[in-house]
Amino acid sequence: MCNEHEAAHEHCCGHDHGLHTEDGITPAVCSVIIEDIAKEDDSIRQAAEKLEKIINSINRIAAEQGWLIGHIKAYLRSERGELWLSSVGAGIDKKTTFPGEETPVKTTKASLTAIIYGPDEETLNNILKE
Repeated sequence: MCNEHEAAHEHCCGHDHGLHTEDGITPAVCSVIIEDIAKEDDSIRQAAEKLEKIINSINRIAAEQGWLIGHIKAYLRSERGELWLSSVGAGIDKKTTFPGEETPVKTTKASLTAIIYGPDEETLNNILKE
């Protein structure tokens, strides 16, 4: 997962996000900032591949544990454009406003948010920290 790079993360978890099922089940919700997802001269393709690897790893862990993914979203923004990746457990949707896949990303940060039914927030937080 994130341990492929030495990422510094900021976390905002541990409070009620107001999401509940009819059965009263509350998903774990966590967001992190990945400080070093890319070097400034990396292409948007390279940054997207790194984020896809992280999302696929979260999808794999959730499937192995029998958890239900509400969504996993990644977002990267720079002066050159924006990149959005989204998954609900199978496959990853990608949208970008960058002019081409080899455009330098010009940023090192991306945000990642996950809503997953099954783990508690501490467990999800630990998965996103890795």
